[in-house]
Amino acid sequence: MIWFGVGLFIIGLVTVIVSVVLLLRPQRQPPPTPRQLQQSPSPTRPNAKKRPVLESTLAHMTWARRELQTDPHIGVVAPAVLVGQRGEQFPVYEGENTIGRHSSNMIKIVDSTVSRYHAVIEGYGEEFVFMDWQASQPSEINGELVTPGERHALKDGDKIRVGITTLRFVVNRRNSS
Repeated sequence: MIWFGVGLFIIGLVTVIVSVVLLLRPQRQPPPTPRQLQQSPSPTRPNAKKRPVLESTLAHMTWARRELQTDPHIGVVAPAVLVGQRGEQFPVYEGENTIGRHSSNMIKIVDSTVSRYHAVIEGYGEEFVFMDWQASQPSEINGELVTPGERHALKDGDKIRVGITTLRFVVNRRNSS
């Protein structure tokens, strides 16, 4: 009888110890979201400034805009277009048009020298503005380096270089008066 009581005591003690160890061990953290990664300073560049928060990269907004770009039967005409080196065309609509390698961008460029969130073109009426988002590779407009965070007005025919990809900015003549 005594051995039975000692056995139960040992089993109870082991159970308590295992429970305490499991409770005290560090919990695994979920991986950071893209927004958290974007807002945290780079570990390789400790003095790097935080990047601006991307407002137009929500999946539902991006898909809605992409459907407008690719369906010719909707009747939406882009006020401007970016023409790539191989003739590919990227419509530029009013509002934010994000440029980068990530699939959530409005203008997705498949080029390893382009950052995931490289730049943005903002369209307001007939005025378009380009802004670099502190990309790892600096952007150029007509051969001149773009200062990250500063806005640069775009004109018809401007050549924009992001990474090693060159795009030509073309205003759609059907929309202009």
